[in-house]
Amino acid sequence: MTTSDHDNTEETLIEGPDSSSHVLRNTVVADLGRRIVHGDIRSGARFTLDDIQGHYDVSRTVARDAMRILESMGLMYAKRRVGLIVTGADQWRVLDPQVMSWRLSGPYGETQYRELIELRQAVDPLAAAGAAQNASREIKNEIIQLAGQLRDAADSGDMEELVRIDTAFHELIFTHSGNSLFRMSPVVLREMIRRSLTIDGQLTCPSADMLYQHDALALAISSGSAERAREASAYIVNESAAKLFSEGDAVEG
Repeated sequence: MTTSDHDNTEETLIEGPDSSSHVLRNTVVADLGRRIVHGDIRSGARFTLDDIQGHYDVSRTVARDAMRILESMGLMYAKRRVGLIVTGADQWRVLDPQVMSWRLSGPYGETQYRELIELRQAVDPLAAAGAAQNASREIKNEIIQLAGQLRDAADSGDMEELVRIDTAFHELIFTHSGNSLFRMSPVVLREMIRRSLTIDGQLTCPSADMLYQHDALALAISSGSAERAREASAYIVNESAAKLFSEGDAVEG
């Protein structure tokens, strides 16, 4: 769940004297990457830098830089005298934050969500325990504040604000767990939270029990109790997993 230099390709523009070329590059990466992951461009498809230049009306430098990023994601590779070849899903860097985001928004989003939930079942409790032991007092206070804001957003029914706060809450725990490998892209984390709160296409308020467990998690981290933090975190992510798996069983049945 590490971030990378192309994390948030669609949201973060690289500043500098040639920022316009970065914007164009990011546009090419976002469009081509999404189309490959969503299956609009099939495995084995071939094209050249000239094709990219012509289709997106960009310079050769921009086209080359975009292809290098997509290569680093495992979405394509270059072959001499052939050009660029799109790879199959088994070659993708599935832990790349942008690939995760594209998979979540595509036709196989439920599979990606299930895989991420299973990963979080293993990682979240460890991250929570780590935050209890390693986060500064300032960060622990911020986690407490976010838990309170989460409850306020739930009380007001402002679901978009609730998603934003819940994302910040869990991102802060990952970031200050003491293990850099536990960090998760906020783009991916936000989409996971949105899915966990969606019923019949509508965002719904989390249960009183889930809100209580967020409070318990924040208090455990604040007090430095790694074991209680681990338990509260496990409850939260396991409840999300149970909801997902029960919905899957209902569909199959």
